[in-house]
Amino acid sequence: MERRDFLTTGAAVAALGTLPALRPPRSQPQADASVKDLCLRALNAAKTAGASYADVRIARTRNQSVGTREQQITNLSDSETFGFGVRVLVAGAWGFAASRDLTAAAVDRVAKAAVAQARANRRALARPVLLAPTPAVPDGSWRSPIEIDPFDVPIEDKVALLLRANAAALGVRGARFVTSSLSFVRDEKTYASTDDVFTVQQIYRCLPQLTVTAVDTARGGFETRQAAEAAPMGLG
Repeated sequence: MERRDFLTTGAAVAALGTLPALRPPRSQPQADASVKDLCLRALNAAKTAGASYADVRIARTRNQSVGTREQQITNLSDSETFGFGVRVLVAGAWGFAASRDLTAAAVDRVAKAAVAQARANRRALARPVLLAPTPAVPDGSWRSPIEIDPFDVPIEDKVALLLRANAAALGVRGARFVTSSLSFVRDEKTYASTDDVFTVQQIYRCLPQLTVTAVDTARGGFETRQAAEAAPMGLG
């Protein structure tokens, strides 16, 4: 994909110095009432089926990545996954089941399937699982302390930033090749357990990368350096 085919407003976008400051996200994520009802339904279905402990996780994850080389776009992807899982303890044995269909009927079915799996797992149980006591958290929430949601930034602006970085790297004497990329992840997690815990988290991870290769044409040697040294952290 050529730059001119992607950036229809190339001149205006190229004039941008940094990514724009957008509306900050809410300080804390909020759970939808219907989602909370389905979580409580899953816990009740698991307890009714015979679980001594149960928890449910609903997760929605969005991944976005943009890659460039010199002044071309090499990669652009944006995907999202969604699903929920129910984990239970029955007589000291774990059971787990999951689905992407978040409906009342599916919640009941998955909770019962988790209990059935736990009963089956008891046959190979060496010793029962004992959980440490945990404090109740009836309404917890947490969000990564970000100022700008990276998914609110237009793709065109992200591409323009990468191409400017590439151009700056190629401006150094000896630099011949450069690749750069931006990767973003947003994890939205709702968690509930029979220990009177209900929490909502929104966790962001961002990873910029830049790799430059310099060539010594006189001696025939080359050297490559990558700017990203550590993977992003997901805290919550």
